Amino acid sequence: MKNIICCVILLIVSFMIQSCSMEDSFLGTTTNEENNFPVHVEEYAKAVANEIHVTVQNLNNMRVDYSKADNSPAFKKQFYKDWYNASQTMTKSSISIEQMQIDPTVFSDKIRNLTSLQIEFIEKIIDECQRSKSNEDLLNRLISVTKEIHSSVPEIQQERLLRVTAVLYYCIIEINNLEKQGIMLVTPYNKYARIKTKSEGGSLGDKCRSFLAATWAIAVGEPTFAGEIVASVATVIVAGILMYEVVVCKKNYTDDTYQYCQEQFRKCIPSFYDACAHCLQFCLSYGDWPGSSKGCN
Repeated sequence: MKNIICCVILLIVSFMIQSCSMEDSFLGTTTNEENNFPVHVEEYAKAVANEIHVTVQNLNNMRVDYSKADNSPAFKKQFYKDWYNASQTMTKSSISIEQMQIDPTVFSDKIRNLTSLQIEFIEKIIDECQRSKSNEDLLNRLISVTKEIHSSVPEIQQERLLRVTAVLYYCIIEINNLEKQGIMLVTPYNKYARIKTKSEGGSLGDKCRSFLAATWAIAVGEPTFAGEIVASVATVIVAGILMYEVVVCKKNYTDDTYQYCQEQFRKCIPSFYDACAHCLQFCLSYGDWPGSSKGCN
């Protein structure tokens, strides 16, 4: 009887250790007590990270080839079409592929609803991502910004900002896990990583840490011009925007994007009042000029 009891206890302990190890691999080096995300914000962030995990696996099953990925309109269109088809949530919903892109007019309206302090912290998050030297450094910076949000931002303004840091935090961990498992999408920036030694580097996540579009998409809410949508679809869209930025791997948006957007603005012929101003603001945040379909000829 004692032997049986000992075996049962050993099995329970072994299961608990395995469960803790699985949790640690997802949570990274910090606990929720340290990052201090509200429970519902953390659940949303983990849902976005899970969408990345599931959809990337489906894309691999579809044998997509992003080894020549760039930031061209053609590739962007193809990526979102692939992401839509690989997501069971999206294909079962009434949301179209086009609705995965936020309308610039709606975007401008949502920006105007943010306070100057919220915008200041959103820009700070973007800057911290671009200044980070590695995934570990980025996670630490996100934790630091999260603590600053708690200490410096009025509670009523915190949730949008915490949602941004939480989503980025858990998605970076998930992307790192996908790379470790060898199932991350192949892109121009990691296609040789599997044949390099550890000391030679080659990690996609340690190179691609600009999240301008994803940060704004999370901050302003559901990125769709169709109005409010169910949370499960919103997580897929946010996950797609974030993964697109990882795949095309822009090193730094600031200078190139500013010059590009200003040039487009100078050439803009509005089809309705203030259209060019709306499109300029959209472009500076997302890195893309919306085009004639949004009134910016």
